[in-house]
Amino acid sequence: MATQQFRKSIASYLETRRLFASRSIENESSVRHAFLTLLDQTSRHYRWTMIPEYPRKVFGGRIIRPDATLQDEYTIERGFYEAKDVHDDLELQIRKKLHNGYPDSNTIFEDNSRAVLYQNGAPALSISLDNEKELGGLLEEFYHHRRPDLDGFE
Repeated sequence: MATQQFRKSIASYLETRRLFASRSIENESSVRHAFLTLLDQTSRHYRWTMIPEYPRKVFGGRIIRPDATLQDEYTIERGFYEAKDVHDDLELQIRKKLHNGYPDSNTIFEDNSRAVLYQNGAPALSISLDNEKELGGLLEEFYHHRRPDLDGFE
């Protein structure tokens, strides 16, 4: 079970969050590091590579840079991650990002207290990042998701 495999990584992530909170570290660029580390560690179980700030073109030729893009061993984009500030309205920020062309095929949006997983264009899961079991479930859903256009590829 993936949650068991991820237990040490999740525990480390939660400890880092507690440390940051004890020091009043709340800005996005600081706190996202902990989640990026979690994704980097856990993605290796699936032979995915976590790439920070990987540029991609969207409609109109504009370039966006999700906080992380996760590619499989064939360099196919399998998932994305986007962090927001603790004090941001997460739902509003998600709507803005989606309006600007950010992917919603398999994307984790988080604000250091809550995470929302979008899959196939819709919210699939919303969790508290304080709950180890819920976080493990979110990661399982994220890594086991199969895009409809790639169904049967493997």
